[in-house]
Amino acid sequence: MIRCFLASFLTFLIINLGCGVTSSVVTPYINVTAAQLVEECTNPVEVHNVPRTRFPIAAQVSRHHECQGVEDMLVVMWNLPPTKANIVAAELIALMYVEYQNKEMAETEMVATFIKVDNFEYEDNTVQAAFYELTENLREMKE
Repeated sequence: MIRCFLASFLTFLIINLGCGVTSSVVTPYINVTAAQLVEECTNPVEVHNVPRTRFPIAAQVSRHHECQGVEDMLVVMWNLPPTKANIVAAELIALMYVEYQNKEMAETEMVATFIKVDNFEYEDNTVQAAFYELTENLREMKE
């Protein structure tokens, strides 16, 4: 019951706040995969762990530059099934990352665009990975 309520609440927040995260697929990156992430993208520029105490999923958030042809990429990984609630939780984590970054940037605004969700096997576990392309746009100056 609580999970259902939390999933509905998170969905409501994402739909109504919409601060930079979109759900459209970035077609130029159709070949981005979780397996290639593990093989090719071994030096993330940032790594953060999100404990399960605050979200339906425990997640690891990593940011990669020049990974699989994506100039700036955010990856949210978790080891539970790719249910709608878990994917929405990953999207909320990406949204919160972007909001935090935007507080630090005066002239530009970061936007995260959803690429895809994929998975890979790690130590007898299936790990889900949600990929986002990060871009920065000039902020409109308010007079």
